Amino acid sequence: GGGGGGGGGGGTRGRAPKVVDAKKGLSNVGGETDGEKAVEDEGADADVDEDEEETIVVPEHLQILTDRFRVVSYSGGFDAPGYEIEKALEDEGIHCSKRGANFDLLLEYEGKKGCCVTTIVIRGSSSCSAPLKDALVWIMESKPKRGLRYSKPWDSVSKDRFDAKAKKAGQRDSRDPYIPVGFLESDEERLEGILSLKPWVVGRYVHIKLLRPFQDKNIDIERIHILGFSMELPVPEEKDHIEVGLDCCLYLGASRAPLSVFNEFRFDLLEAIQASNAALLLFGPSRDESDRKAQLRLIESLSVRCEEEWADSGLEFYYYLPVEKTNDKTSKSEGPDAKETNQAQLTPSDQAAMFLRGLFVSSSADQLSEYPPTIFGIRCADGTRYMLPDAMPLTTDSILAFCEEFAEGKSTVHYKSEPRPCDGINHQKYQLLPESVSYLVRSNFEELALQNMGLTLVHYGGLSVNVLDMMDEKNELDDDDSLSHIVVLSSVAQVLVRNRGELKDANGRIRKIAVSLIDYEANDLDQQWLPMGPNGAEMNPPYFAWYNPAARSGGPLKKGKQRSEKSTRPSRVQSKVETVGLVKFIHKKLPSRLKKLLVLENALKDAKQYDASMAARTKTLKLVLQVQQLQALNLIDPGTGTGKRIQSCSETAKALLWDADKGEELTVALTELQQSLTKLKQ
Repeated sequence: GGGGGGGGGGGTRGRAPKVVDAKKGLSNVGGETDGEKAVEDEGADADVDEDEEETIVVPEHLQILTDRFRVVSYSGGFDAPGYEIEKALEDEGIHCSKRGANFDLLLEYEGKKGCCVTTIVIRGSSSCSAPLKDALVWIMESKPKRGLRYSKPWDSVSKDRFDAKAKKAGQRDSRDPYIPVGFLESDEERLEGILSLKPWVVGRYVHIKLLRPFQDKNIDIERIHILGFSMELPVPEEKDHIEVGLDCCLYLGASRAPLSVFNEFRFDLLEAIQASNAALLLFGPSRDESDRKAQLRLIESLSVRCEEEWADSGLEFYYYLPVEKTNDKTSKSEGPDAKETNQAQLTPSDQAAMFLRGLFVSSSADQLSEYPPTIFGIRCADGTRYMLPDAMPLTTDSILAFCEEFAEGKSTVHYKSEPRPCDGINHQKYQLLPESVSYLVRSNFEELALQNMGLTLVHYGGLSVNVLDMMDEKNELDDDDSLSHIVVLSSVAQVLVRNRGELKDANGRIRKIAVSLIDYEANDLDQQWLPMGPNGAEMNPPYFAWYNPAARSGGPLKKGKQRSEKSTRPSRVQSKVETVGLVKFIHKKLPSRLKKLLVLENALKDAKQYDASMAARTKTLKLVLQVQQLQALNLIDPGTGTGKRIQSCSETAKALLWDADKGEELTVALTELQQSLTKLKQ
């Protein structure tokens, strides 16, 4: 058993070979055949025309058997939940082991009659820090009776040492089940190892010893694939055994296919996209069958044109087509677990595509429509983005014309911004906040934040909660819950409204201190608009920032002096996340002539009342948000007693949420809302 797959790595383009079924003589790719068994000779004439199609053989009934294996034992553990060894056997996911090497994985085939193994494929990922370098493989018909102690002498063995030990043990003649059937070596560029067995090996148990990574101190695996035959179907005789190598693995999808100019997006391509100039066609869900057909026609048309016109452009094209929504009512999940079921249906490729989409449009913009629109954009390796304008039709011609503009350097850089709020109306996702809080987006940030004195919360994710938190027995907030920052900001805004002093400018307008927030994830902000972190580093949200136009412009400078970048940028608020601390900070920052804007003594009394009930306010806001989501999912029946009770309790809690004098009443309302949600859960 030799190891080590060859072939092109990510970014290498390849043409499709002719694939012939060894028994049936059917051409699956590349045209018809004359029905004869076609096996490519390794010693074929080197002068064969490059345009002639390469012919490979796919034995009849050869398949990927991975999903019929289960993990019996594994000694490598995992470094965090979600990275267990089972992830390496699934279609998408990554396994990250604990620190160490020489980990033993024992798999059992669950078919009735066992299987015949032809090939083992183990893939790493460029997103992994410790991809597997090499491994040993045993295949047995019965479960090892001595545990896996027989493999201990093979720990950390090299390829040369393996060859010597295997030869000495007489592996080729005796087929001792306790001698490895092969040594798998990964190609460092492809991060993939292929062990092709000849002759093939019949067994029920596959034991893989993960020897070592290329680097780092643990072992990471993206995928393990086992190719072969189920013994429930006819298996070719030993004289007909051929080496099932890279070509067959590519055809069956067990090996990472070389990239072409136009590629379907997969989870494992995310790293390649982020390191190159990538053109991304990200479809929204289709409305109906006609819409779906139009999407497929666009993919087909673009594929042909890209291969013909953009092969050497340096621009790689990718498309993502979401799985069609089912209209089968019987397949829909009912009850509070429905959201969990829907989330579980999002594969890593779906989630990665959502991440790419989020580079161009905000999630809140998508949430305004049941069918988010298809978008086309280009992301450069340096992170710069360009997006086909919404006003342009989405056709093959318009997409490629946009790419031509990009290639000629005529495209305008795209900056992501949430929809601009209507005057006097709070943003849709912040309707639960008091009117004293303004919501900022990129398109109005300079106008509202930089030109007004005030406090701004820069945070991630908007005002949202996970409806599944309702299923948690404790239903407690995390210490770093972003909702707590939003509740404190809203409390400060209410304190300022209640205790605002009268101060008019030269035009007779009443001056005020602005209080606002912005979702850093949903809006592209210039760094000079934000505070500087320690040593000039970029700061990570959530944090509060203080904006003062006067300080930003600054007074006159002495001769020969220059204004520092830090002095022209807003300052980070150095205070605890509490109402009292922020009110004190604001009063301290106000210039002497503007301190009349805030009556401090009364303001601090109100601030203390808000802080005393802060936990109840934060929890109330969280539960009200959960109720809204449950209602949107039709999981609360307004016609039942429980549904009516939840609606009533939620409305009562909302009415008390921002009233400083109603802390005790809010606590009672919160308790009643919790009790009604508990009944719904039951």
